[in-house]
Formats: sequence, C-alpha cells, structure tokens
Amino acid sequence: MLPRFGDNLFDESIVELIWKCQQGKHEEMVRTVYNLIQEVLPYLSLPIIDSFFEKIKSMPPPQIDEKYLVFMREFSKEAFKKRYEHTFQAYAQELGVPTNEHLQEKFLLTLYVQESQAIAQLTATNAGELATQLEP
Repeated sequence: MLPRFGDNLFDESIVELIWKCQQGKHEEMVRTVYNLIQEVLPYLSLPIIDSFFEKIKSMPPPQIDEKYLVFMREFSKEAFKKRYEHTFQAYAQELGVPTNEHLQEKFLLTLYVQESQAIAQLTATNAGELATQLEP
C-alpha cells in the first residue's frame, strides 16, 4: 500500500502539471494520464481530489469522448467513496466510537438513503419545470 500523499507533496501545481500532460495529446497518452489519476486517487487528500474534479468539470463539451466519460465515471465513484469514508471517520470520532465495518456500512446506507430521498424530492419538485424544458 502506498503512503498517503500529503498536501505538501501533492499540491495544486502537481494537479495542474498532470492535467496538462493529457491536453491535446494522442489518445494513448490521454488514457495513460487518466489511469495515473485513477491509481493515485485513493491516496490523495480531499482538497486535491476537489482540484482534479474542478479540472474534470472544466472540460469543454466538444472534447468529451468515450474514454473521458469512462474516466469521469470511475473518478467520481472513487472520489465519492473517499468522501464518504472521510465523513464516516469524522462522524465516528465525533461520537467517540471505534470504527468498524458494520458501523461504517450502516452509516453509508443511512447517507445513501438520505441522498436518494433528497434527489427524489428535488426531482419531484422540479419535474414539471423539467418536463416543460424538454417539450419541443
């Protein structure tokens, strides 16, 4: 297992450098950079993950292709997992309880249900507006 990268070892300048390595490059180089980001993602701090996410969000629509969508999906899954784990650790520490898989599973399920309900409520609230936007 790799050591956790500290913010002082992996900062905004490194995020910028890695992201620039794939811009305007051949497909294989782009894929290699995306794979590199995926490999180090579990060891990055949340602020660095957020920096990569900002880069991902800034991709111009004409440049979005299949490999980018695959990268974005995998990046998002791992980033959300990392954020949930961080939130769980903070929650357990705040309660003063030891962390274990059962408690983490219960916590993540609770978050999932809460977020699903929030998305359902948002969708129900905005369904009429969304439908009118989709009408020709």
